[in-house]
Amino acid sequence: ENLTVLPWGMVEDHAYGMHFHTEILTRGNDEAFRLEKDDHAVIEKYQNEYEKYQHLKRRFASRAMSGSAVYIIKCNAGIDPDVLNDIESELARIAAGADFLLVEVRGGENGQKSGTVERISERRAVGWISDFSDYSDANNIRDPSGWADILKNSLALESVESSTSSHFA
Repeated sequence: ENLTVLPWGMVEDHAYGMHFHTEILTRGNDEAFRLEKDDHAVIEKYQNEYEKYQHLKRRFASRAMSGSAVYIIKCNAGIDPDVLNDIESELARIAAGADFLLVEVRGGENGQKSGTVERISERRAVGWISDFSDYSDANNIRDPSGWADILKNSLALESVESSTSSHFA
């Protein structure tokens, strides 16, 4: 009763505030995703997926507290700065004082900056990609080398910060 089907093949669980890809959805003849909430098999799958979610949540928190984590976030339409501030604050809470880097990836810039990452604050950076794939075609990565460079450059930024901060601690 607390699940809603989202148009891109995910489910929103209103009780726990989470969105996830799931095996509990089926496609109708019209190709739209459907959720049969009264089906016992669906309820059992949901319980298994909820346990998986709890496991991943614990692992995420553990990794955050271990330090030097890099988080990459993107939204095709861009991300409101207030939302990024809230995410950074929540990561700081979860990390409990450990270092981390939150990298917002933006599209565009005519491909000029693709793959580059620039630090904008102690815990934030911006990376650029030439273009994002549409959500409906997310498996078709338009700029794979740009993404690889963003990952490499983000890790390099975090490792420099971590080694620098450990020298001054």
